[in-house]
Amino acid sequence: MACVALDIGGANLKFAADHAAPRSIPFALWQHPHRLASVLAREFEQHFPESDTVLAVMTGELADCFDDRETGVRFIARALQEAAGDRTVRWFGLDRRWHPADEVFEHPPQFAASNWLALAMAVARTLVDRGEDPSDALLIDIGTTTTDITPIRSGNVAAGAFHDTDRLRAGELVYLGVERTPICAIADHVRYRGDDVPCSAEWFATTLDVCLLLGLLPERTESVHTADGRPATRAAARKRLSRTILAIGHGEFTEADAQAAADDLYTRLVDRVACALQRMAQTHDMSLHRVVVAGKGTFLAEAALQRLGVSRAWAHLSQWWNASLENCDTSMALLRLWQKG
Repeated sequence: MACVALDIGGANLKFAADHAAPRSIPFALWQHPHRLASVLAREFEQHFPESDTVLAVMTGELADCFDDRETGVRFIARALQEAAGDRTVRWFGLDRRWHPADEVFEHPPQFAASNWLALAMAVARTLVDRGEDPSDALLIDIGTTTTDITPIRSGNVAAGAFHDTDRLRAGELVYLGVERTPICAIADHVRYRGDDVPCSAEWFATTLDVCLLLGLLPERTESVHTADGRPATRAAARKRLSRTILAIGHGEFTEADAQAAADDLYTRLVDRVACALQRMAQTHDMSLHRVVVAGKGTFLAEAALQRLGVSRAWAHLSQWWNASLENCDTSMALLRLWQKG
């Protein structure tokens, strides 16, 4: 039995398989919902043709092309069922169990945004398998869009909340990431030539541009999943960032200006994550010296820990799992959970 695991997000589709390399592709679900089935089918046929079982979670139900959560869950489940063809499909639910597709249609809230739980459960089992004593840790997973901070105690997930709004309230879900978060969501001012200039409340630039300018994420000339639809390059990032303070005239926003602004904004981003991480450690009485970092934004998690006086994270999940693509951690977690039964 060959399995492919799938995390269907609103902006990316992330795959992992027991017979092929992990794979992450951008897909703007909110713009092209009716293309989802065909894109998934293409991926299965081109990159995972040997798979006969599909394991899945979703967060794409939050996309604003859907009227509500239930509509989104059912739409995504239907698209996957169509794309999977004769393959067996199993969904991971918030009850920590696997379910066939018909149960997703019957109880959609049970399958909305269960990705963080799958990852945390797989990490908890890894702690036990490694013989860690105590098998306690804080897991911080920073992706392109969101940050999840989940306590693990005695080898079990010890989350205080399970649904999106409750997790936001509890601080276990922090809605910021290293690519898609608008600059105006993390700062009301931008440092510019010695002054703090008010930031325009517009989606002109995102955290991706900050990370590109600081060399924290690689340039991707083929990617146009940016605020203005232009490439994910440093040159284009500087132009996007200049618009946040309307400095778009000739010579108004130099490379030095961009570097200073990016440094300032990244400091604010690190502060936000550090505050969230410290809050969770205090709430659950857990040590910041036992933090497992995961996701595409591991560099941000490390910076937040350093801000809190911890020189480095206790563990990187990508090293524990020998993962080659950190953006696919949740998909790899699904595989591990399935294989362990």
